[in-house]
Amino acid sequence: MAKQKRVDLKDIKPGLQVVVSEAPDTQLYDVEAVEGLNVLLTYTLNDGRKVDGGVIDYSVCRVPTKAQLAYNAKGA
Repeated sequence: MAKQKRVDLKDIKPGLQVVVSEAPDTQLYDVEAVEGLNVLLTYTLNDGRKVDGGVIDYSVCRVPTKAQLAYNAKGA
């Protein structure tokens, strides 16, 4: 299996959707802000509420795969 693509710091902007794991059943996060090398994340619950997803180092952010997007689309 090929390595999942990491997102470059210059490409991380508010509104971007990222994952922080290569697992196919991982949570999809929305980037809220970038502060230096830190990325502030939120995620959306099935009822539409946004929840704090914490702060992570930018190097953990990955481009979601089709399988990860599909998993999150079905509201799992």
